Amino acid sequence: MSPTRASWLMVSWKEELDERQQKSVEQICQGHPDLESAYQLAQQFVLMLAEHRAEDLDAWLVQAEQSGLPELRKMAKGIR
Repeated sequence: MSPTRASWLMVSWKEELDERQQKSVEQICQGHPDLESAYQLAQQFVLMLAEHRAEDLDAWLVQAEQSGLPELRKMAKGIR
């Protein structure tokens, strides 16, 4: 699987993925706590946007900043 395809799966809404794609996400995250954390935060962000829950943004930004993941910390800083 290409890095581009893996990235797409990680930020896609879980409910829109078929069983094979969901299994791929599980395999990507398996044994990589940082990837699992990034996936969970990405899913929360996608759902928050889809449901227009702007009131949850501050809490999500705090989680992203405290995640220890440089990319998510940078994203949170950019949003603020």
